[in-house]
Amino acid sequence: MRKFSMLLVLLLLAAGSSLAYAADGPATVKVVTSSQAGNVLADENGRTLYLFTRDERNISNCSGNCLTIWPPLTTTSDPKAMPGLSGRILGTITRDDGMKQVTYNGWPLYYYAADTNPGDVKGQNVGGIWFVVSPEGGPRMTNAQVNLAANPGLGSFLVDSSGRSLYMWEADEFNKSNCYDRCAEVWPPLLTIGSARAGEGVSNQLLSFARRQDGSSQVTYKGWPLYYYAPDGKPGDVRGQNSRGFGALWLVLSPTGDLLRGTPTVAAAASAAPAASTTAPSSLPRAGEEHTQAVEIFAALGITVLAAGLLLKRKTA
Repeated sequence: MRKFSMLLVLLLLAAGSSLAYAADGPATVKVVTSSQAGNVLADENGRTLYLFTRDERNISNCSGNCLTIWPPLTTTSDPKAMPGLSGRILGTITRDDGMKQVTYNGWPLYYYAADTNPGDVKGQNVGGIWFVVSPEGGPRMTNAQVNLAANPGLGSFLVDSSGRSLYMWEADEFNKSNCYDRCAEVWPPLLTIGSARAGEGVSNQLLSFARRQDGSSQVTYKGWPLYYYAPDGKPGDVRGQNSRGFGALWLVLSPTGDLLRGTPTVAAAASAAPAASTTAPSSLPRAGEEHTQAVEIFAALGITVLAAGLLLKRKTA
């Protein structure tokens, strides 16, 4: 595996400018409309940007070979937002190498190396942990899955596939969201491409969607549109519980769709997420994912599939 990974790195580095994303000025972020993914974030040239659900708020957990496949969007000064995108939630973090990576609503932004043309969205749903970014500043998932987590102060409540808490807002109506603009930046909607899926203990019959103003599909549960809370920095955080932001109460939901009005136990929050999301993030994709991504990237760089096949065969020899 190490030899294969090193060969992949060397080939990618040898490709030169085709995978060079370092900014020589302020990065510009805009909204583009993808026929496959709807309204998503892109750079000034229309190249799709992604988020990594193993990241934390304003913290990147993608390093080493991960950055070869998922190069960060960097900038030399304050990034700029094109019209239609909120500059309020556009920011930066400083990486270990000193480079400034652009963030949106706390999410570090990345490219996918196999996206060779503007509008490509080949990185969507890779490994179930990489997703395009909505203008509200949350992931736009493919067949978003709703799971359960537990907190001693709340019991079982709804979370997304990465273990991040999901909330309802009492100002909403049945299968209709009334949270837009600044409200949706603080409380990004859980968006899905395709039908949402129910995890263990979640009722598929209670899952549906609300059509938002831009045509995107927001997951609902028992008629309640579901949202994230942007200040929840990592899986297990439940900081939005009992908030009265924007004039009405925000609460998590039980597996039966009932409103939970308890107070979360902060000390237990770290154990609320599913086990898979509480382990240390890996800088590498899983073995099968690495092979798939490598072939895609080889093809993107103009290297023949035959050559890629020979390399993979050599790795297994």
